[in-house]
Amino acid sequence: MCKALREAGVPYVIGMLWSVEDDAAVQVGASFYNNLLRHPQEGPDSAMRETRLAIAIERSWSDGSWLAPVLYT
Repeated sequence: MCKALREAGVPYVIGMLWSVEDDAAVQVGASFYNNLLRHPQEGPDSAMRETRLAIAIERSWSDGSWLAPVLYT
C-alpha cells in the first residue's frame, strides 16, 4: 500500500514494517502529527524521529513494535 501511494504521488506515507495493534498505529499517527504541528519547519523526517524516540522512551509497546513505524519519502 505504501509503495502504491508513493507511486501515485503522495510525498510522505507513514507505514509499519509489520502488523501492529490498532492502538499502536493510532499512537504513532497522533504523535507524528503533534510533532509536525509543533515544529513544522523541521519537517516530516524530524517528526518521525521524535515519534519513534518518544515511543521508545515510553516503552508502552513491550513487544518491540515501536520499531515498526516508517516514514516513506
